[in-house]
Amino acid sequence: MKHLYKSQDFHMVKVLMFLLILLLFLKSYVFTVFIVDGHSMEPTLYNQDFIVIDTWGYNYRPVERFDIVVFRRKDGTYFVKRVIGLPGEVIDYRNHMLYINGNPVEEIHLTTDEFNMMVDFSLHMIQDGRKVPENHYFLLGDHRSRSFDSRNFGLIHEAQLTGRVMMSYYPTIKWIN
Repeated sequence: MKHLYKSQDFHMVKVLMFLLILLLFLKSYVFTVFIVDGHSMEPTLYNQDFIVIDTWGYNYRPVERFDIVVFRRKDGTYFVKRVIGLPGEVIDYRNHMLYINGNPVEEIHLTTDEFNMMVDFSLHMIQDGRKVPENHYFLLGDHRSRSFDSRNFGLIHEAQLTGRVMMSYYPTIKWIN
């Protein structure tokens, strides 16, 4: 008669328990999952897409322009938006073109319709001063005409960032760069 602890079944249970504990650790401290609520990030992310967020990465690398991030507003609600303005930058939209520090920047993630619908905008419209303050970010949705974003609720402090969107995994799998 075999002893349970020496059997192949017991070994499989140990492996599965280890994998479960590893998965719980990763989900708690490295990755988390959100469901997109709304249309403001279309066509990049759609309403009810399941997304994976890297919650640890910004401890080791800086936030970059055009990262898609999840952040928590002061009222406790979570939003998904794209980073447009970094600390110390002057952000303007003129004639359907993004200007950062006076230089035009192409936004390849926008559809032609969204590109053509972008209205003139400057940071001084939402705050005192023309530069993004230290430790703050200017965020916009990709569906600019339907997005509730920094144009409405202001700049986001880095402490409000939950993490960077890595991928959408349902209903389709798509890596987000």
